[in-house]
Amino acid sequence: MSRAVRTSISKNDRRTYKFTKKINQKLKIWEYQPSSNILLKNVKTSKKLFQTIASAHTSEGDMIKILNYIEEIMLSVRPKKLLYIAIDGVAPRAKMNLQRSRRFNKARKERGKGDKLRESDRKRFDSNCITPGTPFMTKLANCLRNWIAEKFNSGEWRNLKVILSDSSVPGEGEHKIMDFIRAQKTNIHYDPNTRHIIYGSDADLILLSLGTHEPHFKVLREDNSEEVVREYLATELKGSCTFDLENAIDDWILLCSLVSNDFLPHLPSLEIREGAINRLIPIWKNCHLSMGGYITNNGNVNLEKVQYLFTELSKIEDEIFISRHKSVQFNTDNKDPVRLWESGFKERYYKNKFDIELPNHQFRADYVEGICWVMKYYFQGVPSWKWYYPYHYSPFSSDFTDIRDIKIDFTLGEPFKPFELLMGVLPADSKENLPKQFHVLMESKNSEIFDFYHTLPSQGVDLLPFIDESRLLKAVNSIYPTLGPEETARNKFGSEILCLSSKHKLYDPKISDQLIGYVARDNNFIVNDKSLR
Repeated sequence: MSRAVRTSISKNDRRTYKFTKKINQKLKIWEYQPSSNILLKNVKTSKKLFQTIASAHTSEGDMIKILNYIEEIMLSVRPKKLLYIAIDGVAPRAKMNLQRSRRFNKARKERGKGDKLRESDRKRFDSNCITPGTPFMTKLANCLRNWIAEKFNSGEWRNLKVILSDSSVPGEGEHKIMDFIRAQKTNIHYDPNTRHIIYGSDADLILLSLGTHEPHFKVLREDNSEEVVREYLATELKGSCTFDLENAIDDWILLCSLVSNDFLPHLPSLEIREGAINRLIPIWKNCHLSMGGYITNNGNVNLEKVQYLFTELSKIEDEIFISRHKSVQFNTDNKDPVRLWESGFKERYYKNKFDIELPNHQFRADYVEGICWVMKYYFQGVPSWKWYYPYHYSPFSSDFTDIRDIKIDFTLGEPFKPFELLMGVLPADSKENLPKQFHVLMESKNSEIFDFYHTLPSQGVDLLPFIDESRLLKAVNSIYPTLGPEETARNKFGSEILCLSSKHKLYDPKISDQLIGYVARDNNFIVNDKSLR
């Protein structure tokens, strides 16, 4: 997604809309007034951080480096009102296959090194432990609690509110933060001039920040700035006298999600490297002029206008495939059995990718449903914990006909429990992150889910079969009665924790200070663990 945004802007004017990396320009983002909030999303996702701790062999060393890294950010921003630390919890089912693919890919690469690894290297940090439900994530949460308490006791954060949403709280970190912001905005006393600063390395942070339409929202990243993006969009998207930038930004987020997102494969004709977003913008402008109004409204998608978008894209689909074949950067595989640049490509595509003769209506409807799911997720929160797109590939734009009549209805459901997620995304190589009772399910050929962890080499990690939820839950539920109290606690969902100094006025529960929500005192906030001292 980040690459899609950079490509879209840099192809228009590299001199004007370039993403800056100079430290003095970054510091401008960090200079805020005392009313600033800072929202830390996923310290775990920082490449710099985990390049630093990868060589550490003790979790204590890992934790110290994590806290030092947060300290650096705090010293740069110096928030005065609120610090929200969000760690990835269990993600919606729609993201599970991507998580599974990434973790299996890492295991495959490590396995390929084989005997080249020294014994000391074999014991090095396994980044697959950075998944909800593992001992590492539990220790990280406990360490953060004690660190926060230490800051309050020292008086450094006397007037600061701190919210900790650790990995026991379901949801991706950035989306937990967006849910929090949306909830605060429902308060009639919410200050529209509140300044937000969010730090994290996830590619969709810029889209999510733009989608809040908050006037003072900054994303701390090394490679881009939402201010630059807004400036670019104000110029690039304007095409009529009825132009509204905020509505246009919402539609642009839809265009970006069609090109790249974590939940759906992109259409065959939309490649980031070809500047797909720039190809969609003129089509979107024509749609706006011809049909009037915008495609999206607070995450709700107008399927009739999506139909127009796909119909116009389908008119140049053949041209895109032929041009791609002629391009040096794509002409690397002459043995491609699909041959999109030759007539009859549709039949070959569906036979090769799906083993069907022609796309069925359900296949097309599932993708449209996915578009609606993604947009609701970005603007409203999780529409369904259990929904997912059950294919590795997408239809062609020309396959979307009469989609306005497709009924979209999501059932919220419940997220997977942490151990269910771990069993669904971890390879057998990372079994040590699970209680020993689960190991037999991964290793024994008699296990009813043995095939989840031992795929044929020809399948490849990017085409891992989708997890059969009913089989997974049946197997995992059979293990639950054997777990001890500590392991059972790791498998439970937690809640966001509001942390205050005893000297803060909010310590009196009668005073809300415009912060809305329900709280209960946690007498076990401080964890008595000698390893954390």
